Amino acid sequence: MTPRPDLLTLSIACPPPDEGVLEVRPIVNGRDFLAEVVPGGVGGSRYLGVGPRDLLDHNGPLHATAMPHEVRLAWSGCGVDECCGALYMTVTRDGDHVVWAGWRDLANQDFDLPELRFTTGQYEASGCHRSGRRFEFCRAETEKDLARRAFVHRAEALVVAAHVRHHLR
Repeated sequence: MTPRPDLLTLSIACPPPDEGVLEVRPIVNGRDFLAEVVPGGVGGSRYLGVGPRDLLDHNGPLHATAMPHEVRLAWSGCGVDECCGALYMTVTRDGDHVVWAGWRDLANQDFDLPELRFTTGQYEASGCHRSGRRFEFCRAETEKDLARRAFVHRAEALVVAAHVRHHLR
């Protein structure tokens, strides 16, 4: 029996300015992958998702091809990979699936996570590829929050513009 494919949604977290930074949070099978599945970086620091500008672009790091490539999905603590850790995985397209595997964290050598396998259509619809972009945004309650949210919308606009440029070629 073949296991059911995993389900992916990408959420952009935009905490208040004094409490954090914009980050992409992968939601795998309905759970915040970085918060619940991954125990956190070295010394109890939690993983923070990489910013949307670094991950969400046409043919960006999460774009899956037959050629495997490594993606920095999250960072922890001071931001230095070898000190506090960073979460890397390999993305590849395997027929009708996209696979996230080969997990590593330089600050945690005993690191092991299971392979995640998404159907290509669902993966592309999640926002990892040009065919669709769905973002979940937090509510803005202050002017600073609104400014941060505007930044997220500008990041989304860059992704859409890249998509349009690709289709106009």
